[in-house]
Amino acid sequence: AMLESMARSYIIAIVIIVPLMILLIGNLLRGLLSMIPNLTPVILMLGYMGWSNTPVDGLTMMVGAIVLGLAVDDTIHFMHNFRRYYERCGDARQAIRETLETTGRALLVTSLVLSVGFFTFLGAYMRNVQLFGFLAGASIVVAFFANVILASSLMVLATRHRP
Repeated sequence: AMLESMARSYIIAIVIIVPLMILLIGNLLRGLLSMIPNLTPVILMLGYMGWSNTPVDGLTMMVGAIVLGLAVDDTIHFMHNFRRYYERCGDARQAIRETLETTGRALLVTSLVLSVGFFTFLGAYMRNVQLFGFLAGASIVVAFFANVILASSLMVLATRHRP
């Protein structure tokens, strides 16, 4: 029942987030592609949980929702600035450089602060709280790299002009 509830919640979240990302980014293809870095940390976290036989409880269930929300927030900032720089210069690689020099720094700092904050739960006495802290902290680190590496690469591919 808990896994079904979690799966249903993820599906509802994706159905709501995808159109919002398309609207915010202003481009169907880029909006759809932006979901890849958003879902990557959640998919990897769930894969790790299955591989390591991590128990699904109230705390571990919440990690995916928290990480998805934080990843989407980072992606919105990244994509908004990429769009702004791309419209100004017309060169995706240059727009990525400018985005990473500005927004990338903020994403790095917030990701470090958030992940360290969650990693402090590793010192808790309760095992499920430790797992929550580890899963959330590690997933935030993955979300940062997914935004910086995957989103950048996908935007270069999405803006490549076809002959």
